Order: sequence, then structure tokens, then C-alpha cells
Amino acid sequence: MKKEHKIPTKKTRGSAKFAASLLSRYPLALLLVLLFITSITSCRKDDEPQPDTNPMAATNRSIYDLMKEWYYWYEELPDIDPAEYESPEALVEALRYRPLDRWSYATTVEEYERYYQAGEYFGYGYSSAWDSERNLYVLFAYCNSAAGRAGWQRGDKILRINGKRVQEIADISAELGANQAGIITNFTIEREGVEMEYALEKGTVQINSVLYREVVPYQGRRVAHLVFKAFIEPSEAELNEAFAYFEAQGANELVLDLRYNGGGRLSIAQQLVQLIAPPNANGQVFMTIDHNDKKQDQNSIYRFESTPNSLNLNKVAIITAGGTASASETIINGLRPYMEVKVVGTKTYGKPVGSYGWRIGQTHVVLPIAFRVVNAVGVADYFEGIEVDIPAPDDYTRNFNDLEEGSLQTALNYIVGNPVGSGRVEIQPLRYSTEWKGLAEEIGAY
Repeated sequence: MKKEHKIPTKKTRGSAKFAASLLSRYPLALLLVLLFITSITSCRKDDEPQPDTNPMAATNRSIYDLMKEWYYWYEELPDIDPAEYESPEALVEALRYRPLDRWSYATTVEEYERYYQAGEYFGYGYSSAWDSERNLYVLFAYCNSAAGRAGWQRGDKILRINGKRVQEIADISAELGANQAGIITNFTIEREGVEMEYALEKGTVQINSVLYREVVPYQGRRVAHLVFKAFIEPSEAELNEAFAYFEAQGANELVLDLRYNGGGRLSIAQQLVQLIAPPNANGQVFMTIDHNDKKQDQNSIYRFESTPNSLNLNKVAIITAGGTASASETIINGLRPYMEVKVVGTKTYGKPVGSYGWRIGQTHVVLPIAFRVVNAVGVADYFEGIEVDIPAPDDYTRNFNDLEEGSLQTALNYIVGNPVGSGRVEIQPLRYSTEWKGLAEEIGAY
């Protein structure tokens, strides 16, 4: 889903180069040439172009030119001077087409490559969300992170950060400090009525995109259960390992949990659907990438291909929530023409569009929305999210492997043909962080 494009820097020829050429031919004209250069320099007036004082001016102009060509809503771009914006991030924020575009952003080359290529980011390694009563719960913790090594679990309640009640903190991200080594934050966590104190130090988090995988014997079926977090390059190996395990364990059904998956690379989405889809999908269209009217020649088609360890299913239950976005939604949309797909949980986020990653200069990558995704029967534009077939709660008080967790239990009951619904007390919907923007929103974790 993300591709890099280098934009070349233009080289110019000035009076100094012209003078040097004259000197090589006529060395005795040194004094005359110097006087000539001095005279034209001293005669410049205020109406001549002045040098940019903004160090990001050239980068910003390149971004603006790029978006005029590739941005999906290029006709809606405002007429501005890009050099007036202090950073590429601020420029892209100003250029976004507000009615539909919630996602275009710029970031540094380092952060972009760290996340999409290495599967890393800098932080504490946990995600959290608020319930309706303003309690803050841990949704998951990455294994190789400060939170994971400290033993944080899904369902832990965060009571205080640096001694402050979380309900009194206006901006959790700001309270957690800058993304640099040596930053330590104190947390008070409650688990089963017991309070625990932790001092965690920020560092590099290695993302495990498979948060959980298991084969569940359930009423005569062997149901593979996969909790999948991110579509990034390291995910390829993790998915291959998970589905090889499912096949070895004789799995014949699947519950795919994408409730916290904010998207990523479409090549990984293609890999995942190929591990799920029935044989009759081989060679058929998974999705079409549709660009603006200037770039229709860049449209492309992703197809299903036969792959080892595929479960070759005829139906699948997919668990979703408000954090299910982008490439995750293409899984649902792309599989529906070929098999029975039941969406369990709550409505998805609604991001039927995608970006490329263009490297601009030495410092930044810009990711404007450049295309929309369309399935084999023309379904697209689900900006309001994908509705669920079977409503179920995101029961953050129970871990992923708990068969009484609301969404998992509902999905399992669908798989075996039982009446739908978890039969448990309704858990109120979670409110996810509104502080995250751009790459931070895709990462979806502190």
C-alpha cells in the first residue's frame, strides 16, 4: 500500500558558473569579470526573488506539486503558498480535503521506514481505550516492549499516570513525554482489585502483528482464532507461521479478529485473503486500485493466487470495532464476492482509500490519499464504515483467549450454527484515542 518515489532536485546555472567559463577561456579578463559580477549583484532590487527563509520551502513546494498530480481530490486543493508553512506536516494538514480526507499526512523518513519496513516504533508498547464511565483499560501489550515485559494484560485498568488520575489528564500522549530514550513514566495499574506500580522507560517497540493465535475445539469444529494487528512487512512471516500452525492443527473454520487493526500494506492484505479464500477465488479479482482522472493509467488489479497453508474456507467470521480500518476493511470487502463473510462486533472505521509513500528530499515521506479500493463487484466508498451483521461487545475485561469474551463467543456461535449473541451483559462501546494523527493513528499504540 505504501510505495516510495524520489523527486529529483532541480539543478540551476547562475552567473558565477558563467563567469568561471569565461575565466577558463580568457584568464586576463579576471578583473573585468569580477567587476561585472559585482555590478550585477549590487544592482538587484527588491522586486527580484529573495531567498527562502523557511528551510522546508523547497520540500513543501515539491509536496504541493506532487499533490496536484496524485491527490485523489486534487481539484479541491486550496490555492496557497506552500513556503509559508513551517513543516511538511503542517502543509499536508492544511491541504487535506476535509469533507472526506481524514488521513493524508507527512512523516519523517526514519519513522516511516521504522514502522512499515522494520515493524518498529518508539514508545511503551501498549494500546488503551476509555469506557463510557471514563475508565481507561489496556487493550493489548506487545510482547517485546516495556509494557509487555512488565506483564501488562488486556483488561488492566490504568488508574494514574505520574501520580495523576487519568480522568484529569487532558492529553495522555503529552503526559507520556517525548519519544526519546531515557523518558520514564510511572503508572498505577489495577488488576482484579489489586493496585500495582510500574516505572516504564520508553524504547524501541518490536511489533508482533499476530497478537494471538490458537485452534479452539468448539462443538465438534476446530476453529482457528487469529488476532491480527498490522499489515506491515514483518507480518508476512508471522502470517505464514500462524496458518501453517492452523493447518497442522487441523483447523477447518476461522475467526479473524481485526478489531484493533488500522491497516497497512495492501500486499499483506492480499496474502491474508489468499490464506482464507476458497479455491474458486484463485485467479479472480481481489480488488482494483482506482486513481484520480489524471492517473487512470496507473490503475491496477490485485488477484487471488494459490498459496501454501491456505485454509480454503467457504465462510469466515471477522470481528471488527471502531479501530478496524483501511487494509482490514479491504479483507471484508474483497472476500464477500467469493464466500460467506459475517462481520461480528461493531461498525468499522470507514477508510476505503489508500496512499503511496513518496520520499521528498532527505528528510520526509508524504502520504496523500491517492486511490480508492473497489472489490470485484464494484463495491467501494464505505466512508461511513462497514456495518456489522451480528452486533457484539468488545469485552475488554476478558483476554483474547477467553471463550466467554463477547465478540469471540458470538463469532464461535455463528461458526457452529448456534443462535447468535453472546448472552452476556452488554459491555459499553470503547472510545479510542483522538490524539493520534497520521502515522501514530496507524500504529494505534503508545
